[in-house]
Amino acid sequence: MQKYGLIGRTLKHSLSPEIHNSAFQKLNLNARYHTIEIDPDDFDRMIVQLKKEDYSGFNITIPYKSRIMAFLDRVDSDAQIVAAVNTIYVHQGEWHGFNTDIQGFLAPLSNLHLHIKNCIVLGSGGAARAVIFALIKYIKPEKIIIACRNTANGEKLQKQFLPYLKNISCLVDHLAGIGKEIGTADLIINTTPVGMSPDISDSPLKFGYRAQKGAVFYDLIYNPTQTKFLAEAKGAGEGILTINGMSMLLSQAAKSFELWTGRKFPYDEIKSMMYDT
Repeated sequence: MQKYGLIGRTLKHSLSPEIHNSAFQKLNLNARYHTIEIDPDDFDRMIVQLKKEDYSGFNITIPYKSRIMAFLDRVDSDAQIVAAVNTIYVHQGEWHGFNTDIQGFLAPLSNLHLHIKNCIVLGSGGAARAVIFALIKYIKPEKIIIACRNTANGEKLQKQFLPYLKNISCLVDHLAGIGKEIGTADLIINTTPVGMSPDISDSPLKFGYRAQKGAVFYDLIYNPTQTKFLAEAKGAGEGILTINGMSMLLSQAAKSFELWTGRKFPYDEIKSMMYDT
């Protein structure tokens, strides 16, 4: 039996085991996926131990997407630029790192055929790095604003992507002062964990705002599927579109699955199952 695992710190609410084990079962693959919770103080020792064990692949989540890179034998070029890995494919004993969050983020946007000029990214962590890179490489807006509580972290991100911006303006603003900018944004993405279960009454935006007609609000959080951030966005303007994190979760999982197995992920069946649960 092939073994796969999710490496992270707190994983009891993760849906990844259900997603991947259901996909293995539907395709009659002799494989199993489970969670591997690691305390930060034990991370290096545990990863060295896992490299000795017979695993075929891993997913990596908060807070280890960057820290894991020191232990990889090869890293995909996009993941190198983002400086974060969320998928490892083990081939002939070597650990190969990828970032499937990039394509996972883009998947639900690709069907909307939007013309996006101005984007706001809320947050400056690992998820924000994947989102900003996806925006720069694939969506190519005119302007990206990184809005975060710690503007020094936002400035680090801005500097990291400076060589790739070309004709894109990238600015940093404090999260508390971003309300006016929302009124001219086509796409607002929450990459922070604010509003995630169990703290579902919270939102990264603590103020009233108005959004332009047809603006898209995208929350990477999938639990709950309707965050306070998305609920408030619906009343902020005319024709507002909202996207929750379930589409990204499934799309990045599909990319990981296909890297590991070489088989097509049964997306529609797994999506139907997840929305029924």
